[in-house]
Formats: sequence, structure tokens, C-alpha cells
Amino acid sequence: MRKNFTALRLIIISLLLFINAAAQTNIRLSRQQIKSASQKLDSLALAKSGKDLPGCAVSVIYRGKKIYSKCFGLKNLDTGAKINSNSDFYLASVSKEFTTMAVMILHDRRLLNYDDPVDKYLTGLPACCNKITIRNLMTHTSGLPDYYALLGYNHNFSGITNRDVWNILLKLDSLNFKPGTKFEYSNSGFVLLSMIVVKVSRQAFGRFMKKNIFDKLGMKNTLVVNTDTKIIKDRAVGYSKDSTGQYRIDDYNQYTTGAGGIYSNVNDLYKWDQGLYTNKLVKRSTLEEAFTRQSLNNGTKIDYGFGWFIGRFKSGMLTGIKYEYHTGALDGFRNIILRIPQLRFSCIVLSNSGVQLTEPDIIPGLFFNK
Repeated sequence: MRKNFTALRLIIISLLLFINAAAQTNIRLSRQQIKSASQKLDSLALAKSGKDLPGCAVSVIYRGKKIYSKCFGLKNLDTGAKINSNSDFYLASVSKEFTTMAVMILHDRRLLNYDDPVDKYLTGLPACCNKITIRNLMTHTSGLPDYYALLGYNHNFSGITNRDVWNILLKLDSLNFKPGTKFEYSNSGFVLLSMIVVKVSRQAFGRFMKKNIFDKLGMKNTLVVNTDTKIIKDRAVGYSKDSTGQYRIDDYNQYTTGAGGIYSNVNDLYKWDQGLYTNKLVKRSTLEEAFTRQSLNNGTKIDYGFGWFIGRFKSGMLTGIKYEYHTGALDGFRNIILRIPQLRFSCIVLSNSGVQLTEPDIIPGLFFNK
């Protein structure tokens, strides 16, 4: 009897959540809501930037249109140049969603399988790595230690490349855990993903990304940086405050790819966001899996898909609605991209001030919660 009651209770809860989500699909933003939320967003951005300080570029998208697009502060303190919607910021870990897209493209072309072992493509890794799959790398379930942690966060990472990370991983004698048994964020895994893309496609990573993603979506000012990159057009310089409260240059100076390595702007990321509603890059079924919570070996779900964190709003008008997002933080850059496909709503924040504008789920609340 108790088992039946528990089962019935779960069914009722699931049904209520479904009804609630179905009702919320009909949520519409009024002009007044957009105006009010925009004023709040202005205040939020102005509080963390200034006329002569680093700042941010912010874009909010609703049903395919930009309902908010503003820039605050300077992209370069030395020249006094202001941030604009074409200013390129270092994306940091927001790059990971592009890396997994590259892998998905190769998967759709039947050039690799997600459950292939990594050493099928990258030979020479230590024996402790021989059970790691591509899926493990894409979902942070590989057990590979993060190379930042291995070297120590006070290490000088200037000029570090994928080859340097590879050489670090060759020295491993054990993993942090058995692949597939735990979620643990690892930049090392995403560096290996970019190396697999290079191996399978027989192209430089930046060239593959440009040809198969950036060019297809019209992202003309997005690029992968490497040791040969000379000029990044309209680049925002990264800054962070020192112990005296003064802004100092804290700019990106590494050359790893996969875990990071991409520069872009809010205009191009709008095209990226809209492209994810189409099949321009991969099949719809492939995209659906990317935005689905993946599972550990024992069936436990994790809050991560392929290069995207996945959550549900816990309060307000959006309660129960699914969202997908990623943040990016390195040196003076702090970035956010969050999408709510059910409502065709997205927000993009790129910052060069060393401070994140807000938590990812706050901006949607400004627009949808009364």
C-alpha cells in the first residue's frame, strides 16, 4: 500500500510540473515588462562599470529579436576606447560549447562515436586513461585532473599550449576517479577534445571551427587564438583590481584550445544562439542530446550535457522551466550565456572587469518575475 501511495504521489507531482511548464510556455513579455527589466539591468551593469573603467556588453534575446543590447565601460583603459557590440572578448570556458559542437559535427559525419575510447585517436596516454571515452571528456566525467590544479593555480600559465598540457598528462599514474563514476570539472578533458578534432578532421582546430561553425553561422568576428594570431580586431583587454583597488591589466595570454581559446562578441553570439534553433550545424536529435542531462555509469543524472550546464528555475514565474548555460572566467574576463529554449529567451554577458555581472539565472528573473 505504501509503495502504491509513493508511486501515485510521484505521478501527481510529475503531472503538476508538466501542467505548470505547459502553462508557462504561454508566458509573454509585455513592453512594460521589457522596459522595467531593462532599467533594472542598466542599474546592475552601471554598478559594476563606469565611464573610465572596464565594463561589459550585454544582450538579451526574445523570440529571435534583441530586446536589450547595451555596452558599458571601456575596452581599453590606455586608449579610452569604449566597449561596443563588436568588441571581441576572450570567452574562457564559454568556448566549451563550441568544442563539443565540433565533436558533434564529426559524430554526425560518422567520423567518431561518443563512446569511443580516447586512446583510439590519441595514442600514448598512460594506462590509467585507457577507459576514458569521448563522452567522458564532453561531460567532465573522465577523472582527469584539471591541469590548472596539477600545476598549481599560482603557476605562470603564460604561453601554455595543448602540447604542454599533453606532456603534463603523460606523467599521470592515476585518475581522480574511475571514468563515468563522478562529475568533476576538468579543463584537461576539453584540451584533449580539441586534439581529437584535429586528429579526426586533419585540420588545425581554428580552421575547422571557422569553416564548420563560425562561417556557417556568419560569425565573422569570432576566432580561435593560437601562437600565430597577430591581431584581434576590436579586442577588449582584460582587467582586474589589485590589492589597492586599482585596475591592472589581467589579459589572456595562453594558447590552449578546447577548454578555452576563443574570442567573440555579443553580435556573433546572437548568431550562435539563433543557430542552435536550426539544423545548420548538426541534426536536431544530436542537439537534443547535447542539451539533455547525461548519466553516470550507475544511471545517476548530472546537471551537464555536452558542454552545457542544465538546470531548472526553482522560484518565481519560471519555476520548473529548463535552462541551459555556461559561464567563462579567466584572467580579467567574466562571461555568461544562458538560454531558455521553451521561451526562446537568451541572455549574453561579456565582461572585461574581472567581476561577473550577476549569477546566470538572475537576468531572466528581471524580465519574467513581477
